[in-house]
Amino acid sequence: MIGDDCNIQDSVVIHALGGTGVRIGPVTSVAHDAIIYGPCQIARGYFVGFNSVVFGATLGEGSVVMHHGLVEAVSVPGHLHIASMTAVRSQDDVKDLPAVTPDIAAFVNKVRQTNLCLVEA
Repeated sequence: MIGDDCNIQDSVVIHALGGTGVRIGPVTSVAHDAIIYGPCQIARGYFVGFNSVVFGATLGEGSVVMHHGLVEAVSVPGHLHIASMTAVRSQDDVKDLPAVTPDIAAFVNKVRQTNLCLVEA
């Protein structure tokens, strides 16, 4: 399921193991060439950057995976920032994640707004 006002960009792959699924909450952006592989749940307002992979994970509201990130088989609470080129593969990795800053939140909102405007054009 893909929620309202999502922004799924070019060459994104959304797939799931048999008998499982992928849920992408509303107001979420998934950037070019990202792979979302279920079972997976992505909450409202999430951002997945270019070439990132989310595999078998649960991602909380308002968190951000920047470009070339890997999030595998973990649960990430809301409003955390996974920097570019970062692999998050255990709950210990999750404990070290910083909060999303206002600058990153503004970037994510700008990307979403820009791409939603393209739909209306």
